[in-house]
Amino acid sequence: MARQGMLECDNGKLAVAKWILIAFNVTFWCMGAVSVGLGLWLYVGNNEYAILSEGEELDGAAVLTAVGAFSMVVGLLGIVAAIRESPVMIIAFFLLVLLAMGAYLAVGVWSAVFMEEHLDNTRGELNVTARNYLLNEPLRNAWDHIQENFECCGIDDGFALDFWNDVTTCLPRSCYTNEDLDDVCTPIPSNTTGLHTNGCLGPVRDYKERQYLVMIPIGFIFAAFQVFGLVACVVLFCILSSTKDDYTP
Repeated sequence: MARQGMLECDNGKLAVAKWILIAFNVTFWCMGAVSVGLGLWLYVGNNEYAILSEGEELDGAAVLTAVGAFSMVVGLLGIVAAIRESPVMIIAFFLLVLLAMGAYLAVGVWSAVFMEEHLDNTRGELNVTARNYLLNEPLRNAWDHIQENFECCGIDDGFALDFWNDVTTCLPRSCYTNEDLDDVCTPIPSNTTGLHTNGCLGPVRDYKERQYLVMIPIGFIFAAFQVFGLVACVVLFCILSSTKDDYTP
């Protein structure tokens, strides 16, 4: 009778541990899907601007997408491991979750450490790429995309005419509030009437900063959540090992 009671008690513990791990994996899978969505959103949002920079934001977005997809697969593996009560699969799942946690943590740390450096490079990136505005079509399209979407012109507020006169000796049509012009680049006008007067440095820098401020918390929060999965793995593995040792003939 006592043996039967102990068996029922252990079975109860096993059932609770299984469902906790299953619940973790369902959440883990959903977080992986969120990570994929955010990564794709960041990638698409930065794709046009990345031509003007070294593409650091695309690296973070690509890692988020890849780790998210990996997490979705691992989440399914974890559910199977819990249902089958397989110690080998649970160990494999533990190692994979540890790998995912390291990747998320790397995204958070990388974004936090290099954010200011990359933001400080914005002026130089804009200045260098503007000099090839007429020579490089992808760069020209990227600049036009930025000036149209942010309704800005040049780099600094109030100095658009001087800036474009210095780098191209003409003014991109994307600087005009009314862009119904035939020429890609027009002669420098004598005043700013009909032009976007704000510089692009502020809006572009703010846009880049928002991307980093998404990646930093996502990296750290998702990495911290993996700790619960690791603990759940250890608890379930220990219960399975204890049950096997106590009741194997």
